[in-house]
Amino acid sequence: MAITVLGEGTDPKEAIEYWKSRIPISNKDLETLSKEVKERVFYVAGLAKLDQVNLIHNKLLEALENGTTLETFKTEIAEVIKKQGWDKHRIETIFQTNMQTAYQAGRWKSMQRTKKYLPYLQYSSVLDNRTRPQHSVLHGIVFPADNPFWDSHYPPNGFNCRCTVIPLSEYQVKKEGLEVKEELPKSFEYTDKRTGITQRIVKPQPDPGFAHNVGKDWIKSIENPLFDKLEKTDPNIAKPFIKKLIEDNFEDWQQNPNIEFPVGVLSKEQSERFRTKKSIIRLSQDTIVKQNKHHPELTLKDYLKIQDAINKSEMYQQNENSYAFILEEKDGIVCIVKVTKEKDKLYLTSMRRLSNDEIKKSETIRQIKRGQRKK
Repeated sequence: MAITVLGEGTDPKEAIEYWKSRIPISNKDLETLSKEVKERVFYVAGLAKLDQVNLIHNKLLEALENGTTLETFKTEIAEVIKKQGWDKHRIETIFQTNMQTAYQAGRWKSMQRTKKYLPYLQYSSVLDNRTRPQHSVLHGIVFPADNPFWDSHYPPNGFNCRCTVIPLSEYQVKKEGLEVKEELPKSFEYTDKRTGITQRIVKPQPDPGFAHNVGKDWIKSIENPLFDKLEKTDPNIAKPFIKKLIEDNFEDWQQNPNIEFPVGVLSKEQSERFRTKKSIIRLSQDTIVKQNKHHPELTLKDYLKIQDAINKSEMYQQNENSYAFILEEKDGIVCIVKVTKEKDKLYLTSMRRLSNDEIKKSETIRQIKRGQRKK
């Protein structure tokens, strides 16, 4: 059976960017996440081993990057298929649904850039014998791009859904004589082409678990680092989640810091030293501007070391509200973290590299440690 992924008009880079933002987790860890954090993860129902989830995630990424076929995908995850006893339908569902989700998320993001000139969206179904009646009756319906209808009915609207949307201009709508809806009609009539039987469909809805907009969810998760939600997430999941955020989004944010960015997670014991219940360390817009000015030599690779410094270092108190963390290795770093007076937020206030000159490096470390109260 042929696989159809409807991503026409989508820059593949957008779909790839979306997929890279999905963080692989095992199925057993899913229940520990909030709804908002779940929007940024990738899991496969029934897969408890993270290495298997990572394999599937990576092979789906290769499919987006290289145009891999379903047959190639099957071959590359053959070991997982054998262990799980998956049938042909299950494998097709995993491939089709995730590829379509990536393309449609990328499509939504790209359409936001042209919304001023193409302010309407038209629902488009495949209309063959595999298309669900609930999806078929929506074919051709037009709503403004900002209408709440797209919050729940933007494709994909179910497993193996092949629906898409077509952006339209004011001129196209008028030329084609299309009616722009503001609300979903209460009911539709659907006639099965094979049987000729007509049925009434009331308020067609997406399949369970699909009543949301993957593109909006993705954009929201990029614009909002979800500090409050991450605070409630298991640190063992929050750490790789933040690492992925840094890898995928930090360099762009560094040039245009319009929000605060999460850069690390404290352990419960470390948070207690700060006398706070918070654990997520933020990097503010003002601080990154200063870092860019005073330490332009710092790269993405350096900022990815922040968690290593937190994991491996003792805490060296600098004043009442701040501690230093030192990563004492080649190309190591020094990070200063403070808690606000209200004890409700943690911030990275400065960061620099340690000198590769062993004498200078030792002196810097000694200065940080000397005279400080290490508890």
